[in-house]
Amino acid sequence: MKQRHPFDIYRDQYDSLAELALEERKQGGAGSMSAFVREAIDTFLAERQK
Repeated sequence: MKQRHPFDIYRDQYDSLAELALEERKQGGAGSMSAFVREAIDTFLAERQK
C-alpha cells in the first residue's frame, strides 16, 4: 500500500488543477490532478538541486 502525504493548497490552486484535469479528460487524457502535482514537485526538486 502506498503511503499518503496530505499537504494543504490554496483554493485557487485546487480550482486551477481541477480545470486543467477536466480539459485533459475532455481531450481523452487521464486528467489526473495527482499526476500534475507529482510532475510539478519533480520539476521543483530538479530546479532546486541544480
